[in-house]
Order: sequence, then structure tokens, then C-alpha cells
Amino acid sequence: MINVLFVDDEADVLEGLENGLRPWRHQWQLMFAGSGDEALQAMRERHVDVVVSDMRMPGMDGAALLRTVRERQPETVRIMLSGQADREGVLRALPVAHQFLSKPCDARRLHAIISRCRLLNDALFSDAVKQAIASVSALPALPRLYWELAEELERPNATVRRVAAIIEQDVAMTARLLQVVNSAFFAFARPICSVRDAVTMLGLEPVRALVLSSELFRGMAPRCAGTGLDLERLHAHALRVAAIAETLPDDPETRTIAMAAGMLHDIGLMVMSLPASRRDAAPLPARSAEPPLLSGCSHALIGGHLLALWGLPQPLIEAVACQHRPSLLDDLRMSAAGAVHVADWIAHELAEDHADGHGERLDEAYLRRIDRLHCLPDWLDRHRGGGDGHGR
Repeated sequence: MINVLFVDDEADVLEGLENGLRPWRHQWQLMFAGSGDEALQAMRERHVDVVVSDMRMPGMDGAALLRTVRERQPETVRIMLSGQADREGVLRALPVAHQFLSKPCDARRLHAIISRCRLLNDALFSDAVKQAIASVSALPALPRLYWELAEELERPNATVRRVAAIIEQDVAMTARLLQVVNSAFFAFARPICSVRDAVTMLGLEPVRALVLSSELFRGMAPRCAGTGLDLERLHAHALRVAAIAETLPDDPETRTIAMAAGMLHDIGLMVMSLPASRRDAAPLPARSAEPPLLSGCSHALIGGHLLALWGLPQPLIEAVACQHRPSLLDDLRMSAAGAVHVADWIAHELAEDHADGHGERLDEAYLRRIDRLHCLPDWLDRHRGGGDGHGR
């Protein structure tokens, strides 16, 4: 049984949640608090697995509460409930909330989201891994891209095309933008996996607010100093994989997912490079070795779990989590996971410094199943020569 704490200063809201979630009272221990201070007192008395907090409360608001929860119990899943008019509050809560839900929230949807988050945590191998993933608030971004984006957004003639082109070069900014646009707060009718679509649907003003007033996008690169993780190299590889992966699937929707997943496929390495994820200060090897704290849990699985915790679309999560074993998915044609797998292999095969420590084996069983194993030489030739790669 898991402990779920609901925090809201309106008693009728808490009563409604208690009544709506009654069918699951045998699965969850429901706890209720009328203020941030009450919530922290409850957490001092009992461990809490999930906190669901309203944003607007007198005294300590939801953002301040979740920030304190992250500091005291970083493994706790943190969910924010907010009204559509409270965009400024959402910006403040972005660094500390895993997901955002709009008020009023249907009890079944709330149950499904909380259950999914807990299943993700339960699937992890150790408490250390859970804590490392749940405590992530900011991933390392490249400073030059952050400042280039900030400068572009300040231009009176800034365009969606130029803004999206900058964001999609950076792993951290891509992940966070997709997290925001896919949150229930914005309530778009379909999952968004394209940076260009995300910027278009949000609009330049909300993106400007995200970038210029939030800690999500800046000051992150120094966090990887001394770990041995080369951000420039990681981003260059991610861009190469994304460009190749986009060319491999047959249908446009899968190509869009494959491109985004290719950009994000090494996001787990970023999590593993953060100080909170590591027991020692020894530098990481060039790319793919697992540090001691997270040994036994691949960077693919860690990345997939982080994206799931942030509420990104399921096809994107699967493509990242299954990038090394696309055969685990029952696809009979080139999937996004398969495209990332092949693109990663091609990028390493064609790398100038081929001795980069990459030892991932090609999932030939998957390629035989989708009848694409014979395409490998053509794909290699096309991408070696800078072609479009559509060698299907």
C-alpha cells in the first residue's frame, strides 16, 4: 500500500478527492492536509510516496511546498494541481513538480497517473535509482544554446522556426519543453512529440516566459563538471542519431517520434552524471559505462523512466527505454525504438573516433522480423555520403 498525500486549503476539494478515490482505498493510504505546514508535519510522521498539491494556498503555496518535499524526500513523486489562469504559478513550480494536472481533475485520471508513476518507481532496481531519478529538477544544457535562444526570443521578429531550431539542438531544453506542452495544464488534444509543434502550440510568449524566468534552462552545464561527461560530444551524437532516426520509419508520425527520441536517447546518461546520482567523484568513461550507484540499471531505462515521470507521450518513452532492445516491442515494421537503435549503431559505425567505448550489439532479430536487415549496408552508405537515408 502506498501513502498519497493531498494538500488543498479548500475542505470541499479534499472531501471531493476522498469520495472520488474511495474505490481505491484498499490500494492507497489516503492522507489530507489543509496547508503546506500541515503537509510537512504529516510527512514528518509518516513517509509519503506521492504528494498532490494545489498551487494557490495562503502562506506556503504549492511550489514552495513541493520544493521542500524535494529537499526532504527526493524520491517522493510530486504532482501539482492548478487552475488554467495560474500560469505564473506553474512557471514557479516547473522545477519541482513532476507533472501538472488542471483543476478540477477527474478521479479516474488522477488514479491512473499516480498508479503509473508508482509502477515506474516500483520497477526500478533500488532505492538509490528511484531517488536519483525523482530528484532531478534540471538537466545540463549547453550555455551557448541557452544564450542563443534567449537572444532570439528577445528579438521583435523572433519566429517559431528559429526558436524551435535552437531548442531541438539541446537535449535538456527539448525534454523540458515536451514535458510542459504535454502536461494536462495545457490540455492539448493530442500528444506532442515535435519541438516545432510544441513551440507553435504554446506560442512564443509562453516559451519566452519559460526560458527567461525559469531555472529549468540555464546554469546547468557546471553540474557535470568533473564527471567526465562531455556535453558537446553528447549533443553532437544526439543530433546525429536524431537526423538518422528520422529517415528510417515509413510513416510521418513515427518519423517525428523517432527524431525526438533520437535527440533524447542519452538523457539517462545526464541523470547518471549528476552529483546526486553518484557515490564517488570518479569521472565517467567517455559515453556508456554505468557509474557505481546506478549499476544494473541501464541509461536507456533510466532515461525512459524520467520521461515517463515527467508525463511525456508513451511512444516517446518506449523509444528511449527500448532503444537497445527494440525486439521487446511487438512491432512488425520500423518503430521509433527500432529507428533510434539502428541510428545509434550507424552513428557509432561512422564515427571518426570509432574507439569510443560503444559496445552495443545490433538487435538483428528485430531487423529480421521487420525484414530490414538487408538494408544496413545501404543505410551506412547513404549516411556516410550525407544522403537522405531512405534506404528501405
